[in-house]
Amino acid sequence: MQKKLSLIFGWRTVIFFILLELFTVPPVAMSNSIVIQNIWYMAIMGFVVALICVYFLLRLLKNTIIKNSLRIVGTQLFDINGIWYIAVLAGILLMIMFVVQDLLFSYKFGDFSTGFISAFISVGGTLVLYKLLSYSGISIRLMANSQQYQLEFEWLDILKLAVLFGLYEFIVCPITGLWIPYPEHRFSLAVVSGIIGGGAGGLLVSMLSCFVKLLQANVWLNSIES
Repeated sequence: MQKKLSLIFGWRTVIFFILLELFTVPPVAMSNSIVIQNIWYMAIMGFVVALICVYFLLRLLKNTIIKNSLRIVGTQLFDINGIWYIAVLAGILLMIMFVVQDLLFSYKFGDFSTGFISAFISVGGTLVLYKLLSYSGISIRLMANSQQYQLEFEWLDILKLAVLFGLYEFIVCPITGLWIPYPEHRFSLAVVSGIIGGGAGGLLVSMLSCFVKLLQANVWLNSIES
C-alpha cells in the first residue's frame, strides 16, 4: 500500500527555518575565523554543524510529529526511525552547498544566483542520493502499530524540491552572508542575519508551496513488512 503526502509548508516551517539558520549560521561564521578562505575546512565544518543542529532539532520535534501524525500523514505513528540518517544527509547537503558556492563565487557569480544554483544542486543531489540508497532499504521509516512505511521521493518531486529550496537560498544567501565584510562583528551579525534569512526564506517556501501548484511536491509512504 502506498500513501501520497502533499508537502504544503505552513507557518511552522518558518519557525523551523529560523531555528535552523540561527543554529547553523553563527557556528559557521565563528569557525571561519580559524582558517580563513579554506573551503575544505568550511565544508567539513558545514557537515558537522548541520549534522549536529538538524539532529537536535529533529529530536525536539519528533514527539510533536508523532503526536500529530494522524493529521500529518493520516496514520498514527509510534516511532520514526532515521533521525541520524536525516542529520547525516543534512550534513552532506550543506557540505556540497559550501563547495559549490565557493566555486561559483570564484567565477564571479552574484549572491542571488549563487544561492539558487548551490541549493538546487545540493538539495537535488542529496535527494537523489537518498532515492538511490532507498532501493537497498536505507531510508527513513515511519513506524505504525500494525505496519511501517518507507519514505520515498519520485524524480519529479525531487526536481520540484530542488527548485523550491533553490528559491529559498536565492533569498537567504545574500542575507546570511552579511557578516562576511564585518569579521569583528561576525557573531552578532550572524545571529541577526540567520533569524532574518530563515524567516524570509521560510515565508517564501511556505507561500510558494501553498499557492504555486507547479512547486507542490509529494512524498510517498510505501508500506513494508514490519
